Order: sequence, then structure tokens, then C-alpha cells
Amino acid sequence: MLSGMQRLQSNVEQNDGDFVKVDKMHTPVSHKSKLLHTKTKANYNANNANQAASGGKGRSSQKKGASQYQRRNYDFLHLPSITIKSTWPSLFQVDFRDLAQLTLKTLPAVSEFASCGSYNTYNPLYDSVNLKKTAALEDHAASGDLKVTSVMKDPFIAQLVNSKAAQIYTTDVALSQLMVAIRSQLSWDLEVIKNENGLFISHRDGVFDQYSVNETSADLPTEEENKNNCLWKEVTDINRDFAKQIMTSEVTACEFPSPFPDDNPEKINRMYRYRKFTLSDGQVLLVRTEVHGVQTNREKPQLLNAYAVNEWCNRTPLTNRWRSKLAASPGYALTEDMKNNNYRLSKWGVQAVLAGVDLVKIGYVSRRKMDDINSGHVILGVQNFSLETFKKQIMLNEQNMWAVVEYFVKLLSKEENGHYILMKDPLKGFIRVYRVPESEVEAMETQTLSKEESESESESESEYSEYSEYSDYSGYSYSDEE
Repeated sequence: MLSGMQRLQSNVEQNDGDFVKVDKMHTPVSHKSKLLHTKTKANYNANNANQAASGGKGRSSQKKGASQYQRRNYDFLHLPSITIKSTWPSLFQVDFRDLAQLTLKTLPAVSEFASCGSYNTYNPLYDSVNLKKTAALEDHAASGDLKVTSVMKDPFIAQLVNSKAAQIYTTDVALSQLMVAIRSQLSWDLEVIKNENGLFISHRDGVFDQYSVNETSADLPTEEENKNNCLWKEVTDINRDFAKQIMTSEVTACEFPSPFPDDNPEKINRMYRYRKFTLSDGQVLLVRTEVHGVQTNREKPQLLNAYAVNEWCNRTPLTNRWRSKLAASPGYALTEDMKNNNYRLSKWGVQAVLAGVDLVKIGYVSRRKMDDINSGHVILGVQNFSLETFKKQIMLNEQNMWAVVEYFVKLLSKEENGHYILMKDPLKGFIRVYRVPESEVEAMETQTLSKEESESESESESEYSEYSEYSDYSGYSYSDEE
């Protein structure tokens, strides 16, 4: 079976001059961490054997059965994100090492298509939070969980497809998963639908609603530490609470209402910024991006995205904990998180790039008591980055990111209409692509809408009839000639 790279090289047109392969080898972060993970797994067994023979008490025996928890957690985290059926034809596989060598000569041209929803103004008081003046992180569970709606369930995009506003449709969350795929360690998957309206890069319900923890670290959380995915839920809730807390009550409405209406008075407001990217072959990619807020305490209002990284590991020596390090080394926490959660940080960076924000704010959050996940959390500081500075800090390569997108678009555009799954191999640095037979598409969707959710979705679509009044999209400078 030909690899995806071989297939592309055999089929690529002669005029694709902007899409080239770098004539040098890179070592993706994921490959480095892969070696670390492999060594870690081997060390689990070696440590167990050595301690059993010597009767010594190492770290793995500090808690009853800790080594067994660690081993089982490794196996659990390296399961496939989706069960691949034998009836799904395997089309091709792509090696991360090949993806790492791709580059573009010219980045896609970008233009604003429409802005929907609303956004809050950032509270500048949080810029003064530091180790001597921390801020308690408030619980904003009433705001609801942060959920990512797939492109296939976006009512605004549903109004656009018949007008051929673009040839490819996706969201910032789905696209970021692919753009920095070579930094991923755990298995994940994307759903791709090709039909008469275009190519849709989507995802299954719920799969990206929680953040992973220590994915690229040599020190994986034990099963006991991450029981019932509590660490994943912790960091996801922290990001929800942080995003809500650092904003004032001042709300600015966009030109069009949110595509996802919510009557909850405590909801987190978002600007949904639909942006068009023209690829090197002339195809237009329409991406729904998110902007978290605006900072207005300067001459020009600046759009921003805000994220939080958290300290949770009780096994970290006191001298290396953030309360000990941040005063002398403000960048210590982010540097550590780049080692442990490189893929997560990279996706945040990509989402900020796609949204075209001016600033990225990173909050540093720690537990009140490191050994108690339920003790509450405190904000130790908030660091500000311009978008360009943040890209350099986390080493994003836009030429490579967009080359990866164009690479998969070219491959999938040659396939017939249907449903496809892109899955990152759970153990190796590969992305495997499968075709899902139409008779099995419904079964592939592991989460089904309840009756109440279905009714809510129908109401949401009916409320969006106002978009059809702008069928030529002249309201936001769109025409077929663009």
C-alpha cells in the first residue's frame, strides 16, 4: 500500500510550485516525546523488577500499587480514539517525518467573511496579579461547559454552502488538530465529509471538549492521579473559569448574532469570526474561529484569546513548584508546560493565528493544596504576549502548518464523495485515513442527540432564517467574484 506521501508525489500537478518539500530532516516534538514515552514504559517494568528483587522503596512504591497504576494508565492512554472496523477500507497512511518536511513558499491570503456573537472587555486588574497578590479562581460552573460544535452542525455555515462561498469548511479546533499533528502523542481522529457542496473537516461530538494533560511529558499521570479523567476535567474547568473571570461585564455585540444562541445569563460570550483563506491552488477554505475578548486600555482596541495552564502534580519537588520559581523566572511555568503539554499549547497558538487576534494571555493557575484536587485554585499571574511573540515562544512554523493542510486537502479532493476518518495512530507517528461506508456512518457517531437536544437544534436553525435575507452576503462585502 502506498503511503500518502507517495500517492501525493505521483499525482501532484506540475503547476503546484508553491507546495514543496523541504530538503532536510526535522525531528518533530512528537518523535522526541515518543522516545521518552517508550523509555518510560520500559522503565516501569524495570523499576518494578528491580524493586521486587531488592525490596527497596522507590517512588513507585510510595503508594500501594502505584507502579501498576502507572503501567495501566500508559496502556489506557494509548488506545485508539475510535474503533476502526474491518469494513472500513484503509486508503493511505502518512508518516509524521514526511509531514515535518513540508513547507509552503507563500502563506494563504486571508480575509474576514463575517463576525457573529458577542465578546467581553478584558479586566486590566488581572495584569497586576502576582505571587504576592494572587487571585482566587472563582467557580463558574453556572456558565456551562466549554463545548466545541462541529462544522456540520453550524447553522451559519449551513446557510453558506449552497452559495459556494468556499470549497472547504472547518473550525479552528479541528484544523489546529491537523496543522500541528506532528506534535501529538495520544490518538485522535477527525471526520471528513466530501459531498457536492465541498469538503468539510469536522469532528465527532464531544471528542475535543476536554484538554489532555501531560501528553508530551516523559512523566505521565498515574491512573490514580487521573482517576475518571479528573485531571482533564480540572484543566478544562480551569480554562472556563479563567476565561469568564478575567472579563468585565461590558459586552460588545458583533454584526450578526451568535450561531449558537444561549439564554443562560452566566454564559461565556464569544465572537465567532468566520475567515477565508485562499490556498495555493485557488481553493477557498472558510474557518469558524473564536475570539475570547478585547483589551481596550490602549490607544487601539486589541482582540485577544486567553488560556490557562495549571500546576497539579504533588510529586514535584518544592523547589521546582511555581510559587518558588515564578518570582525569579517568570517564564518557568510556560517553559515547563511546553515540555509537558506541547501539543495543547501549539493548538492554542494555531487557533489564535487562525482567529487573527492581537494578543494571547496565559494565566498561571495552581491548586491551593497540591495534594487535593478539590481544594480550589489560585491565579499566580497573567502573562501577555503579542501574537508574533507567542508564535515564536512555542515555535510555530506557519509554512509547515499550512503545507500540512494543503497536503491533506489535495489527497482527499481526489477521493470520491463520502465519509472519511483521519486517525492518529495510538502508538506510532502516523495518520491513517479510512473510508467509512455510508451504511456505517450513523453507527460511527458514538453520541446521539436526545429528543430535547434535537428540538433545541431545530429551533436554533429556524432562528437563523435572518441569514437567508443576506443571500448575496453584501452585508459583509461578499460576492462570488471575491
